[in-house]
Amino acid sequence: MAKAICISCGNHKEEPWRKCEQCGYDPSEDEDAMLRSVYLSSARFEEAGDKRRYELELDQVACMIARGEMLPFDDAELNRLRIEKRAVDAVPSRRVWCALARLFIPAMMLLGLLWLIWLTLRSLRH
Repeated sequence: MAKAICISCGNHKEEPWRKCEQCGYDPSEDEDAMLRSVYLSSARFEEAGDKRRYELELDQVACMIARGEMLPFDDAELNRLRIEKRAVDAVPSRRVWCALARLFIPAMMLLGLLWLIWLTLRSLRH
């Protein structure tokens, strides 16, 4: 089952934003191509059941593309994907790193404290 397919040749891919290994088409160079690539992938679904169902459909869509058939894209779904992409792009990378730091620094401090306690108890035993 395909997780994503190339919008140019119908080749199966693992991720929609990757360059196609068969024809060399790279959807990351054009926003509309990237949106259509995500559209032709299970990545646009959140529910596991929807993803599995669409992965089965992607096999049929890949054959259609390979035969040169034009695919109808749902404009409302492409617009939803465009809005989501812009929302993700709007988040500064600094904010992502700050969120990760807030998540991992307390855990690292706790591990450091436990290590110091272990060292102290170990030195007291000898």
